[in-house]
Amino acid sequence: MPSMILSTKKDAPNFHRDSPEKLGRFFRQYEKALEDANITDEEKKISIIVDYVDPETEYQWKAIKEFGEKNYEKFKKAVEKLYPEAQRTPKGALARLGKLKSRYNNIDSEDTAVVAEYNRSFMAEWSEIKDTVGNRTGVDTYLRCISPDFASEIIRSLNQLRAIEKATQTAKKRDEENIFTLEEVMEKALELSENMNDSFGLMFEKNKFRNSNLTGRRTLVKQEPESAFGDLQTMQQEISTLKDTLEVIEKNTRSNNSELKEHFEQLFKRQSVAPIPGIMHPPAQFSNYPTTCLYCDQSGHMLRQCPEKAEDLRTGKIQMNAMGRIVLADGSPLDQRAPLMNQVRKPPS
Repeated sequence: MPSMILSTKKDAPNFHRDSPEKLGRFFRQYEKALEDANITDEEKKISIIVDYVDPETEYQWKAIKEFGEKNYEKFKKAVEKLYPEAQRTPKGALARLGKLKSRYNNIDSEDTAVVAEYNRSFMAEWSEIKDTVGNRTGVDTYLRCISPDFASEIIRSLNQLRAIEKATQTAKKRDEENIFTLEEVMEKALELSENMNDSFGLMFEKNKFRNSNLTGRRTLVKQEPESAFGDLQTMQQEISTLKDTLEVIEKNTRSNNSELKEHFEQLFKRQSVAPIPGIMHPPAQFSNYPTTCLYCDQSGHMLRQCPEKAEDLRTGKIQMNAMGRIVLADGSPLDQRAPLMNQVRKPPS
């Protein structure tokens, strides 16, 4: 005669209070085990169920009034009321979305696998409530588990796309409360994360190639050491490779700094900026020039505080590129030697 599966077995039904969303699956597995063991007695079905839950849950379930009755379905419904997260209702889905914060917290753009998993988990719950809860709530709830820097990058990238759409007259009709859909935000998060990892991979491969040319005598092919001495040689080889990589990075950094210095020196020719100790000292012959804004060409404030620049950013006429420079909405560069606002707002020819 078949008997009920032991609770200690690996494939036995199991429920823990820390995973309330799994209650429905637990009941399905438990009822299948009852069927396999030919157990139909209502009182027994209730009395042995606590053998498959954690001790604290056992104590709580035994305190339910229906536990002492002989109606399994009535007892089951009483238990389900204790766990709103397990209910396949909008209220239950919202509760489960709230619990995602404990599993996915401060997700960074480098965690592509985590972003993909988070998207799947979030959409599984969102699909049940998207018709009753607004898109704005979905976007705000989704971004709670994303790191602030990553969330800012997602919104910045979507704003750039929107500016391009406006410039090319292909913009979709949107209201101010739903500038972006939840699907767009989730897709952009995954896209940025994948691009970030692809960029790191490409840079690493490029550095490996350049380092192999620089060293000449070294190889980046990792060979299986034949002894402890071979392990030491491999480690020394990898250390040498890392040193070469650092040399290349330092060389590129010096080159970039030279370009930035040249750019700032050109800016100092048009306005007076107080020298910053330890950073850069502008030529003395420019120190007496009046202070004017590089954007609107008006005195009394600098580019960072320019209200005209802030307005054009808000309306999508301009954007900041990856180098932190002001460019048009479609990414076209501006002539840094002339007032930028005149170029942005010039009437169409």
